[in-house]
Amino acid sequence: MGWSSATFQLGINDESGIMDNNVYIRREMMRVWYIIQRKLNAWWVQKTESTPPTHIVIGISGIGKSCGVGSFLLHSLLHFHEGMLDVVVYFTDAKAYLIYNKKGNEEGRVVLYKRKDVTNVIKEMRLKKRGHIIFDTDGPDETPPYETPRNVWGVTVLAPPDGVRYKYWMKNLEQTRIILNCDDVRDIKAFVAWKKLSLFPNYTTLDENARLKVKEELEDEWRLVERRVDFVGPLPRYVFSNGAGCREAAVIRYLSSLSCNRRDGYDMMMGKYFEWKGNHFTESLIKIVRERSRYGNLESYHCRPLSVAIGNMILCTLFADVAESMSSHEFMMEYGKVGAYSLETRALVSLLFPRVFCVVTKHLNYLRRLGETEDKRSILKDMTPQQFQIFEQKFLPKTGQNAIGNCKYKVLYRSLEESKLFVDGFFFVEDCSRRVADMRDGFPQLGVASKTIVLIQITDNYRKEASVSELQEFMTNIARYFSDWDTFSRNMAWEMIYVNAIYGGVIKTRQRCVNNNTADAEQQTEETQVFWDGIDQYQITFDNKIQKELIIAYHEERKYRDAPAFTRK
Repeated sequence: MGWSSATFQLGINDESGIMDNNVYIRREMMRVWYIIQRKLNAWWVQKTESTPPTHIVIGISGIGKSCGVGSFLLHSLLHFHEGMLDVVVYFTDAKAYLIYNKKGNEEGRVVLYKRKDVTNVIKEMRLKKRGHIIFDTDGPDETPPYETPRNVWGVTVLAPPDGVRYKYWMKNLEQTRIILNCDDVRDIKAFVAWKKLSLFPNYTTLDENARLKVKEELEDEWRLVERRVDFVGPLPRYVFSNGAGCREAAVIRYLSSLSCNRRDGYDMMMGKYFEWKGNHFTESLIKIVRERSRYGNLESYHCRPLSVAIGNMILCTLFADVAESMSSHEFMMEYGKVGAYSLETRALVSLLFPRVFCVVTKHLNYLRRLGETEDKRSILKDMTPQQFQIFEQKFLPKTGQNAIGNCKYKVLYRSLEESKLFVDGFFFVEDCSRRVADMRDGFPQLGVASKTIVLIQITDNYRKEASVSELQEFMTNIARYFSDWDTFSRNMAWEMIYVNAIYGGVIKTRQRCVNNNTADAEQQTEETQVFWDGIDQYQITFDNKIQKELIIAYHEERKYRDAPAFTRK
């Protein structure tokens, strides 16, 4: 996707290490240049800035800072404002390259210096020539020379997120921090297509069989790349190189050692944001995601797993460790920090992983209504992991926001406003093996697949009664959450699952809906009570027996990659 700085010293006819003469320009690269270009215009052309621009471009290892951003910045700087700049200095770990621009009859050239020798050269020319400096270093102790003419020339620093290599520039400088996002799947897919089709410049003139062959080869190449992206993440260095296998092995190795460093893992998953740590664990598993900053030009970021597969394996590793600690009574120290969150998160996250889901559904206990002598079977028990899988998680709109859209099956819905939802989450499932009569238009139509809404309520109490007002408010809100609620909710069955922890009370009987407000209209209260009585209730306790089964299930789940990312707001 570009050239590395090592190619600066190659001869003009030496193509060693260079695939071709092309640079594939990605969206993130263009964004970096546009930001730097605006500041350069203000300093060199418009002369509206009092100091030259200093930018710190932060990206994770393997994203393409040197080969992509570095090479593209060098090219763009040499062509800035019709070649206005006379020289660009490119610092690497132990060397510095002075790239002289073409001026008049004088050809452009590259001069190599040792880092310690170049500062005097720059010092002599800083007031005579227009220039820009790029620092692209990998060594942890490498810092820019103090003699750098930062008050005359612009500076761009390419750095990882650990802060060690750019903290020097954060002191008393008007600078801008630029965060590099990883490419998304569309960017990578476009590159694969461009790379393949560039070999066939006359593709449109090929006959149908030839075009079909190219298309099949392209699809095969994309399947290989897509599999790598799904696992190691969208990093060009590992996705498009022969080192992908080694990267996968490294990811598995670091995940296997995660339980040995549990506290760091808990800090990462339990906190809203995880502070970047410059170690192999972080660099192999975590990416940074740009977010809007409160501090003007200082962009900030938060950390996320590099891929869905990595995120799922981290979760399964951590939750297996939590379950093991709880079942062996080693959880005393962590309880305050992890315990309550762990119960809620593991209860909900279990629904996201098909194989862990089997453990939960197997242990559901039916809470009988008064007078019932037989247990009713939950719709979830009749569904295999292949039939049932939560695909994503969505947060419901806040008060005043528009509806989230139509109801969707196999989506875990949660609320950001706890007071507006008396359950912790819910989802819709469809079971084609169960058929119901649809009274659409007043005429029964047999053969319509059964649909059920499953409500999840997590509690550490032996009683979790609902109030009439809570239930009425919930029904009012759920109608505004979805655009098609009135039609979708027809003939829909309702189930409630109460999740208890071993360290709290355990629900053993069916929960009531009580009227705590005597001012409620009698008819409205009666209708609400009838509706509540129609909800089938189930309960599960995360006791020692289930904890041990969860340990096995979570560890087993780590081998698979088909569950969606579980995110927190």
